[in-house]
Amino acid sequence: MNKLPGLVYTLKPVGHTINFLRSLSGLLLFVLLALCSPSSVVAKEPATPSAQSTETVDSYVLFWPLSVGRTEGDNLYTLKLLKEKVSGYFVFGGTNKADYLVLLGAKRILEGEKLISDEKIEPAKKTISRAGTNFSKAYESIKSAESKGKFDSKKVRRDRLVNSKALIDKLKLNSPADLHQALDSTKDKAHRILSDYLP
Repeated sequence: MNKLPGLVYTLKPVGHTINFLRSLSGLLLFVLLALCSPSSVVAKEPATPSAQSTETVDSYVLFWPLSVGRTEGDNLYTLKLLKEKVSGYFVFGGTNKADYLVLLGAKRILEGEKLISDEKIEPAKKTISRAGTNFSKAYESIKSAESKGKFDSKKVRRDRLVNSKALIDKLKLNSPADLHQALDSTKDKAHRILSDYLP
């Protein structure tokens, strides 16, 4: 190779830079592995709604991604109920129908919570009673599916029933006494499904 006068060829500093980067990446890899190793992971028991106090029950956390949307008394609420009823016609099988009805019951309880916080007691009572009706229909659907040997308990969201009961307990603390009967009745219907079919 012909060297031109005045040009200096130094590859040595580049070699040192490469060695430094290799050492740095090795150190970073070691730190990441040390932090992510199983010995540094601390397992924590997930909190169950029954273990939580009723003051810490957060419906947003319990029922995510469900949201309230329209409630009893809104102009479009009847349209919402109609849409849910039509959608229910396209849910086939007793187990799937039961799961859909449990979902609707959970939605009604969320709506009831919103109505109670807005101090709309009569619409709240009507909405909570609808939740109880949905849970009763879910129970009958499960019962029918089981009698045919087609019930699959893994397809019904048990957590929605457990969380519904926890939220109802919280609502009883913050609601007037005339709502307690509807709340207790709805809670009993959710509990009946849990105790008979989803222990």
